[in-house]
Amino acid sequence: MKHEIPIGFTALAADVGGTNTSLALVRSEPEGLKTLSRRRYGTASLGSFEEALEDALPRFKKEFPDAQPAAGCVSAAGPVKSGRVQLTNALWAIDQQAVSESARIPVRIVNDFSALCYGVALFEGRDDGPFVRLPHPDGSLPEPSGPVRLVVGAGTGIGVGYLVDHGSEPRAYPSEGGHSDIGEVDEETVRLRAFVREHISPMPGAELFVSGQGIEHIYRFLTHERRGPQGAVARELEAATPSERPALIAGHAKRDAACAHVLELFVRLYGKFAGSAALSFLPYGGLYLAGGITAKNIAWFSENHRFTNAFRANYNPSMQTPLSQIPISAVTDYGLSLYGCTFAAYLWLNRERL
Repeated sequence: MKHEIPIGFTALAADVGGTNTSLALVRSEPEGLKTLSRRRYGTASLGSFEEALEDALPRFKKEFPDAQPAAGCVSAAGPVKSGRVQLTNALWAIDQQAVSESARIPVRIVNDFSALCYGVALFEGRDDGPFVRLPHPDGSLPEPSGPVRLVVGAGTGIGVGYLVDHGSEPRAYPSEGGHSDIGEVDEETVRLRAFVREHISPMPGAELFVSGQGIEHIYRFLTHERRGPQGAVARELEAATPSERPALIAGHAKRDAACAHVLELFVRLYGKFAGSAALSFLPYGGLYLAGGITAKNIAWFSENHRFTNAFRANYNPSMQTPLSQIPISAVTDYGLSLYGCTFAAYLWLNRERL
């Protein structure tokens, strides 16, 4: 089902993650949604969301004095309750009423994966949608069917959200599925799990494997087993900070076998986690893989059906049938959450419910 935002509708959209906080002025125009202006801040450098708001709003007003937002939506990485969210990967919280008063417009706070779900709802079914389909191992590309779609995304952490059609209107729901457990794929991942349990956490969950920090942990594991990068690549990675290493590993993966091994193992674990999540929701409407890691490394997911082979793997062979009927797409536009916020702000303002 295609959804539209009336031309001229303008929203304040914000995405607060563990690494970056982005605020944008977004307007619906004849050719589609347009980000008029965007400001990005390091989340760790902020003492509160209001700091970013107080810097961005005057800039937006100066740049586009005629583009007054009608409403706003803030997507945040953390559970939202009673209009308040305590960020999962930052020390501060965001209060919906306080932000509304500061912005002087009605503002809604949603979980970051609810925002991504609304972005999926806005663009799914369109030829210009920011999605790349991933074929199953037999080459098939199942057609979407049914009302449920699932969004899974790895970035600073890993998140899960789902989208359900409710009459003519989509409704997005958050979850904290990224903090659930994850099973081993093979003997190598058994050893990886034991390494993480010994060196990182006595109760290793999915986020410690399928995320940016997961790539770091896999790198450390392979280095511990003396199968990590060697020579100049190893020296560069050792000199980098843990948060810098995932991007460096991906950059070297085409030329360095050990870095390639890190990404291969990461994608297989990602597929395993997504397959387990899909069995809980049966999203025949589609599984969408969001987050910067997927968008920047799609080839590693599609090559040799690396992701979908792990996605379909299950102790019960009969589960391969429902899993093979789920359409899988990679999200290519990291700004999808801001568009989702814009759609959510429109729905909330005009229907007073999400």
